[in-house]
Amino acid sequence: MRDVQVNPDGDVFVLYTDGSTREEDRSDRSIFYDRFTDDRGTVYVGATGAVDPFMYLYLQNPRNSRGMTGGREILKGICMIPLVPPPYGSPAPRVIDLTIGFSEQQNKKWFTGRAEFTLPIRQTKTLLPDYSADLPALSFYGGGAEAYRRERETSRRDSYLSSQDWSGMIWATDRAIRAGVTDVNTYLARARAFHELGQPQEVRKALAAARIADELGYHSDEIAEQEAENESGIARN
Repeated sequence: MRDVQVNPDGDVFVLYTDGSTREEDRSDRSIFYDRFTDDRGTVYVGATGAVDPFMYLYLQNPRNSRGMTGGREILKGICMIPLVPPPYGSPAPRVIDLTIGFSEQQNKKWFTGRAEFTLPIRQTKTLLPDYSADLPALSFYGGGAEAYRRERETSRRDSYLSSQDWSGMIWATDRAIRAGVTDVNTYLARARAFHELGQPQEVRKALAAARIADELGYHSDEIAEQEAENESGIARN
């Protein structure tokens, strides 16, 4: 573990090394996160737009791979966000409790293990970590506040979808709408949630918003199918 920062929204950014170097990516050891919480018991979910400080270019030329390093090892990053954000400006948690599991194949046998960390963290005053200004030149990911906000809300929405928490899904899409970080998938997810909760009039509104957001028409068939199904249900009732 190399660095841990938390922003005013309670999002946690971690930099770590796993033995990978510029010449060798060792992420195939299947590192995964068993547990991630803090001294308050916050429930975190991983952000799909994780701030990744290194970019591999093996298909072109490994030596041209670029990014942040610590010694010879490259730095990797993860971002974990509170499923329910704390009030803005509230005191940051003091420590993060993180359990990392890993598996690695040696001589045709798989070995597994776990490592537990209790990490002190420092609070930043900015949305992204203090190294984010360098990220656009270093990585395919990160560096843009607007893109990060959108990915963050997508992560919350997907977490509620995976647990089929439809009320939570509506709360998450409400939040994205208020923050102005929506796309067509925001409204399609919202329509799905209202459908599952038996609220066809709200489904109609969500699908109308999805059609507006679908500027290029990529989802037109999907929207039309859902509209027809919803209107048929309204007519039957």
